[in-house]
Amino acid sequence: MKQERIHIERIEAYEYPEVRDIKHLFIRFEKEKEDTPFYLLSPEIFSKLTNAIIQEYSSNIK
Repeated sequence: MKQERIHIERIEAYEYPEVRDIKHLFIRFEKEKEDTPFYLLSPEIFSKLTNAIIQEYSSNIK
């Protein structure tokens, strides 16, 4: 994603213990002090991020 100028420092998955069906991703962008919840990402960034995650996952299960 860096070639598209999207610099992600880390991605953290969070599952709420009291409600197992609710899960969130929090993204830390470089030079940012706080994580951004996935639902606040722009549609363009969200699409690129999910495509990259799916591509990485698919390449690891072969």
